[in-house]
Amino acid sequence: MLSAFTSPRLAISLELKLHHQVIEQHVAASPYVIGVELAEQIYDYVREQHLGYYPALDYFRDKECLEPELIGTAESIAWLIENLVKESLITYMRPMFVRVEFESLRASLFTLPTIRPSQSNALHALKNHFTPDALKITLSGFLKHAPELTEELLKQATSAINSALKGRFAYVEVTSVHLF
Repeated sequence: MLSAFTSPRLAISLELKLHHQVIEQHVAASPYVIGVELAEQIYDYVREQHLGYYPALDYFRDKECLEPELIGTAESIAWLIENLVKESLITYMRPMFVRVEFESLRASLFTLPTIRPSQSNALHALKNHFTPDALKITLSGFLKHAPELTEELLKQATSAINSALKGRFAYVEVTSVHLF
């Protein structure tokens, strides 16, 4: 086995969603119901204020247009899924990597929506965006069995990561793999 100092270190970006049943095993609130409520209240606020975009959830933290309990519940679920996913990814990726380090791990509902008020399906898209079940993750790890890094190895690493995570989450996409 190669040491961490001689094996290639990869930076990996992922997007994934947890199954709602997994989340509901740990909290009483349904992530879908939270997402629907947040989306409808944000949708109404943007229409009333004539904004040309949908702000990120942090924008509403000090405003009285959203129920504070709703934001608190969404934050609690986001904290839970971040921790569940972090533990799971370490376990699932252990066979491939000497060590896995998380560079960033953020619930998607805290990111700026790419949805615009003029879109015909804006409310539906907002419901998906603000449902606390998705994460954007950047991690890095030293490959266990890779004497030299080639383009073929990057493809193989992407395939191996997809295989290791397939079926473990409701949705997984490896958005990038790079030499770090």
